[in-house]
Amino acid sequence: MVPCGRAVCHSYGRIEARASSTARRNAAAAAAVFPLRRGVLFSLSLPSLLSLLPIRPARAVAPLELHPSSPDELLRALAEAPDDAVTTIALGPGEWRLGSTLAERTPVKMIGASGSEGTTIVLDTEEHYVPALTVTSPDATIESLSVRHRSPSVANNYAVYIVQVAGDVTLRRLDVSSETGTGVAVEGGRGRVEIVDCLIHDTKNNGIGIFPALGDDGTPDRGLQILVSSTTVRDNGREAIVGRGLGEGVAVRVEGFKERIRGRVEFSNCEEADIDLI
Repeated sequence: MVPCGRAVCHSYGRIEARASSTARRNAAAAAAVFPLRRGVLFSLSLPSLLSLLPIRPARAVAPLELHPSSPDELLRALAEAPDDAVTTIALGPGEWRLGSTLAERTPVKMIGASGSEGTTIVLDTEEHYVPALTVTSPDATIESLSVRHRSPSVANNYAVYIVQVAGDVTLRRLDVSSETGTGVAVEGGRGRVEIVDCLIHDTKNNGIGIFPALGDDGTPDRGLQILVSSTTVRDNGREAIVGRGLGEGVAVRVEGFKERIRGRVEFSNCEEADIDLI
């Protein structure tokens, strides 16, 4: 049931717009570095100008391989990850029992172990409102993990919390449940969030929650793009997917809606958002 919102096939054409904007900024930067003197004519194409700009080489970061016997090492690795390179962290098989949220603030790729045992992140705490995984990174990929969550609350409470993202966040092959809250929540931001080939189940509240940030005038922020693909959502205490207050410029696309989403899907107060359930 989609009480409001246009059911349209939304294309992610904003990438081209961003590329054009980037090209204009680069051209301006080139003009600043190579100012034209009066009476001198330069005939250089944009690629030629850009080739003259100083290039800062990307810093290489060695992949990390960690094991569940040292969960504090994982927390420390995330806290110390650089913000100018993508850090790849391979998590060994078994249960990773955490005392606090895994906070991803810098570009990171975190991959669990394949195979029958797999990698399970467990956050079981008496502290209120603590997600198992909090993502604020501008570029993050989390793959092949199970997430088990319990943190007491009376309101918003999430196993995986994606908040105010400005880039691309991908959740792939995650198995998420929450004894006390919602499985995956996306709140605010102007980035692109993909939830691909995941299982979100046995949550006290919603399976997936989509909530915008509000501006100073109370209107929802724009530009958030969400794709849910090949993902099963089932056995949730409330709605399978809920979206509230999504405004113009926000797009939500759910592929495999009829086959994999079991339970109510409710979008309220989303009159200007593009909502596509197929």
